[in-house]
Amino acid sequence: MPWVPDSTTAGYLGPEASPQPLFDDAWDDFLHDLIAGVTGMPDTSVVPRWQPEEPVLPELHTDWVAFGVTNISTEFEPYQHHVDTGDSDLGNTVMSETEQDTILVSFYGPNVDRYFSYLRRGLYVEQNRAIMRANDVALLETTEPIRAPELIKLRWVNRLDVNLVLRKRCHFTYPVRNLVRAQAVIYGNDPRDDSVLEAPIDTGNVHQVAPLD
Repeated sequence: MPWVPDSTTAGYLGPEASPQPLFDDAWDDFLHDLIAGVTGMPDTSVVPRWQPEEPVLPELHTDWVAFGVTNISTEFEPYQHHVDTGDSDLGNTVMSETEQDTILVSFYGPNVDRYFSYLRRGLYVEQNRAIMRANDVALLETTEPIRAPELIKLRWVNRLDVNLVLRKRCHFTYPVRNLVRAQAVIYGNDPRDDSVLEAPIDTGNVHQVAPLD
């Protein structure tokens, strides 16, 4: 079902296409570049954990990394506020929340301790965090590493697992337009009798509101 263009039309509203947080392939690309950049490993040695077509595994004595998001945690209710764009019949509602992602990073090869150390320590170097700040991403935790040797091609390969916990700030803009005029009727009970009082209001004519008699 397509979204309606804005709040002046009844129906379901969706967020504007741009700008949006990093999702799906764009998020994987960000994580790939972050891990490769901080560890100093070649781009081709850092691969997504789950792929539609199973890739050819590196040689047994090659250092490489597999990564993938295993858990996503969001807030119960995002914060939202209306922004007046300056035009009397426009405006937007901006919705903001933080998303917490857990990324399982597995190091393979003869130097897993070294590259894990590069990642854990490098994420605290201020210059390395610049790309994270530019994308509204923050590091919350690097868990203790777990040794998990894996049997690949009938040979045991050294493997070390660690979880990165990242917080991603998400902003969405919805085309909820400014309310420029409201018309309604206020109902009240006269305490002296059982009559119901009515007072029509029109914000387009605020100086002529009928008084409650």
